[in-house]
This record gives sequence, C-alpha cells and structure tokens, in this order.
Amino acid sequence: MKTLVFIFLALTASPLMARSLAADVCVETAKSPLQEQSETILKAVNTEGDKLYEEIKTQFLKSPNCFPENVMNNPQDKMSPILFSNVYEEMRFIIKDDPYMTRAIKIEQFKQLVKDYQLSGDTLNYGLSLLKNYVDTSDGRFDAMARIRGVVLQDMDKVSKKYSGYQREQIAEGLVKRHIFVEDDDGYPLCPFLSQDAFREALAGREQVMKSINKTKISNPDILTIVDFTRPSNERRMFVIDLKSKKVLHNTWSAQGGGVSRREAQGVDQLGSSPTMSNVMGSDLSSEGFYIAKKASSGEKFLNNVILEGIDSNNKNLSARNVVIHGWRTPGHDYTDKTWEIKQGKTSQDYKRVLGKDIYQEFMSIDFKNTKEDLFDISQPLASSVHWPDYMDATDGCLGVSETNMAHVDQKKRNLSQLEMLRQDLPGSLMFNFVGSRKTKSQYLKAE
Repeated sequence: MKTLVFIFLALTASPLMARSLAADVCVETAKSPLQEQSETILKAVNTEGDKLYEEIKTQFLKSPNCFPENVMNNPQDKMSPILFSNVYEEMRFIIKDDPYMTRAIKIEQFKQLVKDYQLSGDTLNYGLSLLKNYVDTSDGRFDAMARIRGVVLQDMDKVSKKYSGYQREQIAEGLVKRHIFVEDDDGYPLCPFLSQDAFREALAGREQVMKSINKTKISNPDILTIVDFTRPSNERRMFVIDLKSKKVLHNTWSAQGGGVSRREAQGVDQLGSSPTMSNVMGSDLSSEGFYIAKKASSGEKFLNNVILEGIDSNNKNLSARNVVIHGWRTPGHDYTDKTWEIKQGKTSQDYKRVLGKDIYQEFMSIDFKNTKEDLFDISQPLASSVHWPDYMDATDGCLGVSETNMAHVDQKKRNLSQLEMLRQDLPGSLMFNFVGSRKTKSQYLKAE
C-alpha cells in the first residue's frame, strides 16, 4: 500500500515536487562509478576465488597446523605449555589446608590424576609415599607438592612423546582460553582460518598488482601472504599460501606496531585486534595494503629479518620506516624457545642468535626426589613461562613473528625456526595487511 501511495503522490504532485521526489529516489539507489568499479574488481575473482578458498580451508583444517598439540611447539620436543600449565596448577590441591581436603582425599585425587594422564607405577608409588608421610605444615605440604609435581611433569614429558595426540582435547580447550583457537557454533574448539573477506580482497588486489608496473618485482608469484589484523594478536593471523598447490605453507603469529605509546598493542578489544594503521614516519604503527617481501637480511637492530617494500598508496614509506619481518615475543616463547645470545657473524652487518639455555630441559633434568635446592626457585622459571597476556607485545611497526622451531609442521621438514622458514620462502612474494571488509585502504582495491 505504501508503494501505491508513493506513486500516486508522484503523479499528482506538482512538476517541481515530482522532480524532487525522483531525485531523492536516485540518491538512494544510484552507485558512484568508484563503487561500481570496486565491486566489479571484487566480483571478477569471487566466483573462482571462493572455490579456491574452500579448497585451501578444507586442506588447512585437516593439516598438522591445526592439531592442538602442534600449535605451540613440537610435542616430540616438549609437551604443550597449555598442558604443563594445567597440571602445574591442578596439583595445588596438595597444599590446601582445608578440613574437607583430608590426606585420604588428596591420595584418591592423586590416584585419579595418575590414571587420567597415563603415568607410570613408579610415579604413583612415589606420590603415594609422600602423601601418606608428609609433615602436615605449610612447609611440609609445599615440599610434598613441589617434589610430586616435578616427578609427575617429568613423567608426562615422556608419556606425551609416546602417544600421538596426547591430551589433545584438553590442549584445544586451553588454546581457546588463551585466544589462540576459537569456538565453533556448537561451542567446540576450532582452529581459526583466514576470513573469506580477507582472502577475496587479497586475490582481487593481487590481480591488479600483477597488471601493474610492480609485477616485475614479484619473482615468487605463487606465494601470497595475508595478515588478518581484524583477529586477536594471540591468534596465528599470518597465512602464507601457495596458490599453485592450494596449501597453507605457514600459519603463525604476527605482532603489530603499537604506536609511540605502544597502546595499540591492545587493539580495539583488549585482545590486539584492529589496531590503528599509519604510513607516517615515526608513527611506530603498522601499515595496511599490499607490499612485497624483498629479501632476507640481517642487521644489528633486528638481527635476522625480511626486508619489505610498500607498493601501495598507504604503505610506501615502509622501507624508509625500516619496517621488516623479525623474530618476536610470541605466546609462550619463553617456554617453547631456548634463550639466545647475540653473536656477530662473518661481516660487521651479520648478527645471528645462537642457542643458549633451555629452561624446559633444565626443569626436566632436576632430581626432584633428592634435590636439596630451593624447590620454589628451581621450578619458578618454567612455571612463569606458561603465563602470557591476552595480546602480544607491540613492535615499532614491524611484523613480529615466532622464532620457535616448527619443523614438525613444515612440508619440507626443515629443522628451522618459523622466522628462518619465512626468510627462505617469502622473498619475491606479495603480502597483504587486511584491516576489515571494504575497509582496507588500497589503490589496488579501488578505481584510480
């Protein structure tokens, strides 16, 4: 009825009113040439692009990259820090001074823990012996807990290497709590994949880049890297995709520039997502749009890195701002990585990190049954390493990536850190920083 009334008014109104009403309709429905060309660019690749997206996504979700025990580190090297943290805290029941938490109840709870984690008879017997005989004082309970806990975790280290997928569900739930995994519609843990909008815009822009003068700078055209800055920074939001094989080569963390005050580390949600972008010198912020990974490099400030070149209207200062890809403090890095010492290489510009201490292996070598050392002091370094903020530390504008050895998920099985793999695979390829559907400012996603 409203439509009929509107038509009647338009026909019976004065010519001036009719023209005014018609003009209003045009304002509401007409699209600008800029909008039409932008939509044409996107639609041109969406049909095939959506099919490609689904193929890559399906392969990725089935790949070792999405096995919960593989996410943080190689489970054949160390148990997941998620699992370590859970058990470390779970065993605090031993120090409880509670009339309802009797010695007998603690013994039964410990028996169940040994069963749940498939631990050895030796671990069971040792724990039962201490629980039956510890001195029921604050110091006595702590001594018993620290010793039993150390023996339990050392046994779990062995068991986790023996059984594939050990405690997978528990680790997956922990990854959700740490904002590394997400939940699906039914509330189950899900390994997050790149958004379809980010993939669409990356493909659309890539098509335009390959028609531009910058095509000559891309010697590795099958590789496309997309960083989805709409996702929390504790998610692995960098995806390195081989368009030819239709596989994700690398999925890792990427820290963002935090600005001069580093406040942008928190993003818009206190989880590091959707940080402010800038191309301004001295802003210490990340930049959006398309850019090229030029070559692997090494220097005094960033050590081993990948040099980047901005080719978009909103990131052409990347080189002048010294924005690179370098190693960074990714979630759990103190636990998963060895400590490092900086050594100068063969030339004055060649700086490399060499392996130092491994606090995990140090913990696993402690004789908890007999040591006379302070049990708190010898346990604390590793215990502290399994806690990290809800968002990553911010960089000064660079892309900060993991330095953990990821040979266990690498298709080429290279015994290298994530950073070193990127230094091999990215040079000559196109990269894209996505900041939201139809929000990313790029000359390759709009009419000139």
